[in-house]
Amino acid sequence: MKLSVSNIAWNIEEEQEIFDILLSNGVTGIEVAPTKIWPEWKGADRKQALITKQNYQNQGFVIPALQAILFAKPEMKVFGESHSQIELLAHLERVASLASVLGAEIMVFGSPKNRDSGDLSSEQAFVNGADFFQRAGAVCAKSNVKLCLEPNPSVYGCNFMTRWYEVFEMVK
Repeated sequence: MKLSVSNIAWNIEEEQEIFDILLSNGVTGIEVAPTKIWPEWKGADRKQALITKQNYQNQGFVIPALQAILFAKPEMKVFGESHSQIELLAHLERVASLASVLGAEIMVFGSPKNRDSGDLSSEQAFVNGADFFQRAGAVCAKSNVKLCLEPNPSVYGCNFMTRWYEVFEMVK
């Protein structure tokens, strides 16, 4: 069995100590939240992604997935105006490019606030959401990365795809 742990679980200053603990417990994957490496996305480019991948490999880890891919990007909305969606798709394309260089095949789309469906009916939100996520999936596929939709419960402020079966219907 392959085990991975998210780097959200520790402060960057603790990384070496955490890495030793993880390796001694058979964990060889680190699911990366990009802004833990590049705060506010500053310096997040393909060259730095390659350096990061090599650093993780030198420590004995692979990066199977990215999460928190919209952290610090509250203005980017699935159900926003067209300019907001265009910005969001461009950001996802950039992150997918980074994921590809890092070796991550998966980007986890949680982001409950970025997918607030507002006053849309659940039916209209589903139609609009399906359209957006088809486009987002195609953007990620160009970098050979899969966009995985994560159900988030309403306790996180989420009002769209809060249950596993809603996500299942979306990806069908």
